[in-house]
Amino acid sequence: PPKTLAALLEILRPRISPRPDLKSVSDDDQQSFVNILVGELTSQFSLLQHQIDDPFLNDAQNINLHRKVFIQVCSILEKLYSRYLAKAATFTKKTVFMMPANLSRLKVQLMLETNKSLNIPAIRRAILSQLRGPPLQPQSLSSQLPLILKHDNPNLNGAGKDGLGLEDPLSKTLLKMGVNPRSVTKVTDHSYAMDKPGSRVPRPSSSLVPITSR
Repeated sequence: PPKTLAALLEILRPRISPRPDLKSVSDDDQQSFVNILVGELTSQFSLLQHQIDDPFLNDAQNINLHRKVFIQVCSILEKLYSRYLAKAATFTKKTVFMMPANLSRLKVQLMLETNKSLNIPAIRRAILSQLRGPPLQPQSLSSQLPLILKHDNPNLNGAGKDGLGLEDPLSKTLLKMGVNPRSVTKVTDHSYAMDKPGSRVPRPSSSLVPITSR
């Protein structure tokens, strides 16, 4: 990224300089637009020059962040310049001579819009969101993994009476059925029969309840 305002203006000059081929707008009027853009950029350059590194990015990413902010600023100024030149050309086509009132109004509009568009913190935030990617959305556990009992995670301490983490509804059900939840790692959708008319009585699958012979 450019270190000085002069270096930045050197980059911008080919993009926002008067265009001799645009006959409908005089060079003086075009230059007045350039002066407004440069004046607004000058007032914001200190924010551009003293950007701080983002703690969540590494060195290379921070350099890329600063570079993209400068590129976005240049792009904004170039688009504003082209848009207001087009507006000025439209005014001159509608009237034989461009009225001073129309030019004054365009200057004020350009100044206000440039001041609003060169919001360096907002530009930086938008670029940061692109570099970091979209935030992760929380999803239910059932949509990502099979049903895992609390005690399967050795880092979690249970809150039950015996400290085994058996307070979830499934663990309680298994305990009532005489099954030790510690021996169960997951329950699939096919562990229980569907309770429909004519079907067998819902019962635990053989993979969960050990069958003992009498």
